[in-house]
Amino acid sequence: MVNAKLITVDCNLTAETKSLYKYLQNINENQILFGHQNTTTQGMTINKLDGTQSDCYDTIGDYPAVYGWDFVDGWDFAEHVTKAYERGGINTFSDHMFNFVTAKDFYDTTKAVAEILPGGSKHQEYKQYLDRTSNFFKSLKGKDGKLVPIIYRPFHENNGSWFWWGADFCTVEEYKAIFRFTVEYLRDEKKTHNLLYAYSPNGHFDGVEDYLERYPGDDYIDVIGMDSYGFDLEWQSKLMNDLEIIVQIAQNRGKVAALTEVGIADSMKAIGEEKRDNWYMDLLEAIKSNQQARQIKFLLVWRNGAPDHFWVPYGEHEMKADFIKFYQDRATVFNGDLDFERVYKN
Repeated sequence: MVNAKLITVDCNLTAETKSLYKYLQNINENQILFGHQNTTTQGMTINKLDGTQSDCYDTIGDYPAVYGWDFVDGWDFAEHVTKAYERGGINTFSDHMFNFVTAKDFYDTTKAVAEILPGGSKHQEYKQYLDRTSNFFKSLKGKDGKLVPIIYRPFHENNGSWFWWGADFCTVEEYKAIFRFTVEYLRDEKKTHNLLYAYSPNGHFDGVEDYLERYPGDDYIDVIGMDSYGFDLEWQSKLMNDLEIIVQIAQNRGKVAALTEVGIADSMKAIGEEKRDNWYMDLLEAIKSNQQARQIKFLLVWRNGAPDHFWVPYGEHEMKADFIKFYQDRATVFNGDLDFERVYKN
């Protein structure tokens, strides 16, 4: 379904970012972009960090269409982002922010959301963090001199309670308020106009109302996303229900639907006799066979961070053959299938 109107959170988006959103809106329903987190910065087959090597590329001879990044990994990978853009790839950032109250990591669940809101004890520190974030995004320029469009996905998996912005550690209104402040500060105060904003709670959902419980509002979200990790066919069936929900919401509100994180629950390391070597193709076939689910625009798997923490098969891993079939399927889109002009100049 192609939306008649192109309505974005930021009415002053750069031309390239508008073009990206238009491209995402209009992707054929029979095609899904494949994404991989940290694909050129982390991997078992990478021996130089120049943005050209990737476990994904090593396995199938192509890069992902969507490149995932996160500030938890540092601030020194701009070259990787710009090279992805120059290849016609699409960049998305999640943000595992440190706890602003304790200065510990994102798993420290000391309550902090109220403290970084306007009037809170750590509000200035949070604004300084957003200043740095804005400066980084505005420093990303391709060889064409244009700002690189970014899909920004802060405060993800917020309906769970494993991060300090999770459901047990802030009220519904506090969560909505900090998301709205973040958008308004980056867009209006810092004039950061190369960002699309994604909302991505964790599945599963009991229905539309459940998904929207902490939704900041249509004026703050461009991409209706969700994260979900699982293994068996029961999980996969529930995931299809979840995708039906987010596609319905996206279509009704003129947004883009995406599976912003997905993968086998405990990475692709050996996990016993029940291991499903055809996990990728099973997932793809389930999505393709569901009229609603197949309307999602992209899916992204997590990083290849270590031999016991990876989501794209590499070397002679037993799931390599399945991933190659996934790559070869006409429904999947990788970087080599993307046309820079179509993505960023339409």
